[in-house]
Amino acid sequence: MKTNFLFSLLLLFEFIAILIHWKLKIDIRIPCLFNFFFDIKCFGCGLTRSFEYILDLNFSKAFETNSMIYPVILGILILIIKDYKKFKMNTYS
Repeated sequence: MKTNFLFSLLLLFEFIAILIHWKLKIDIRIPCLFNFFFDIKCFGCGLTRSFEYILDLNFSKAFETNSMIYPVILGILILIIKDYKKFKMNTYS
């Protein structure tokens, strides 16, 4: 649980920042450092916008914005389920 604590906090902040931007149009999201330093779009650029399109139930626009959105969501769900199973095993031991 401690190994993923900072990663979980970062994901939680980004998720809350996405919801705030989606509803209130206030941008407190974390900028892309790769794009900032090298001025080149990376594979992750547009994932936040894609997630906002998913919240609007516009799945085709989400895929057009960044096609990596669905594998990323699947990977995050797998990590959450894996951590939950590990947590459950440790609580009953």
